[in-house]
Amino acid sequence: MLEAFKDIMSDEGYVFYFDYLESDNINRELDRAHADSHTMMAEIPANKHEHRYEEGKFTVKEVFTHIIDCEYEYNETALTILKNAGHDMSAHTFSTYNTEENGVKTMEEIKADFDETRVRTKAFYASLTEDMLKTQATFDGYDFTPYAIALFLAGHELHHHKIIKERYL
Repeated sequence: MLEAFKDIMSDEGYVFYFDYLESDNINRELDRAHADSHTMMAEIPANKHEHRYEEGKFTVKEVFTHIIDCEYEYNETALTILKNAGHDMSAHTFSTYNTEENGVKTMEEIKADFDETRVRTKAFYASLTEDMLKTQATFDGYDFTPYAIALFLAGHELHHHKIIKERYL
């Protein structure tokens, strides 16, 4: 079933995120990824919060802030799709992420931001009908639906958990 989402978000930069998912249930996958984030944030020692595995890469705190930023961006994209169904929105661009201010936030503040963001994300997708979730639009030549975006968010988060485990800890 997840193969269908790979067809919708067919860009090679997105497809592999769906491999991290166990189901096509939005709430289940968002909850699973979020619970994993909570566990990971609690287990990462404070002396690793500012760690970069390589010059120019995110710190651990910046990775989690990046996940939050992406969640905002892609939720906005899903809303844009609903307002412009069937249109080519190639002019839409994603914001660059401002990591300079992330260093002043504590991991607890980032966790609280993450919790608030996830509550809003789940409420947004829960408010959509099945037809709305399947609404399709094109960004830069790739088709997106709100349903695929919601699952992408969970897969993206789980992907970064893997990166943190492999490269930061």
